Amino acid sequence: MTREAFEVSNIYAEDGNQLDLIKNISSMELLAIAEQFDYYPGEELDLAQFVKVMKEVMHDNVLCKREDFIQQLVDLFYRSNKTNAPTIKFQDLTSYLIEHEIEHYTTNATQVDMQYMESTEIVDRSTHNGYIEKIYYFQQIDKVILFEQNGRVVKIYDAPKMKPLPEASIECSGPVLAIEFIADRNAIAVSLADLTIRFYEWQNNSNPRF
Repeated sequence: MTREAFEVSNIYAEDGNQLDLIKNISSMELLAIAEQFDYYPGEELDLAQFVKVMKEVMHDNVLCKREDFIQQLVDLFYRSNKTNAPTIKFQDLTSYLIEHEIEHYTTNATQVDMQYMESTEIVDRSTHNGYIEKIYYFQQIDKVILFEQNGRVVKIYDAPKMKPLPEASIECSGPVLAIEFIADRNAIAVSLADLTIRFYEWQNNSNPRF
């Protein structure tokens, strides 16, 4: 499917607040979209790829049944693509979503009291040896999983308190590139820089088994 195949008139140009799609993307869907970006070269998507990914991730969303759903996806792609490049990165998408929300809530500032407070209960008190390259939350097991830049250890945390589970950490044979949880197999898949993928079965006692 080519870029030209998605060329449609911008039906939302007069009023950005008509973008129901923006208001209906859940945090879990946004996380899944971010993971899909990781699978593409340069972590970039062209228009056709973007539409394909969004349709797959949001297949259970009520908006998928709307006749203008594809048009909304196309419009979102171009709104996020401020440089008119053939592709966008995930950060382009999130930047637009954040800007849209800021503009929306600034316009309605008299009705909204937005305050952000640092949590005193959910705190990562563990020591890291390098920059955190990627961090994931898998709802199926209620765990936060992360790895550091060029790191060979997959660290697993109890999500409600961000308490590290050293007994559940995974030592890998090479630097970690990406992680995914396969719900159907109840397993953690770890992609490594040595071109291998390792699978670890998730046990009820929070102990991954190779």
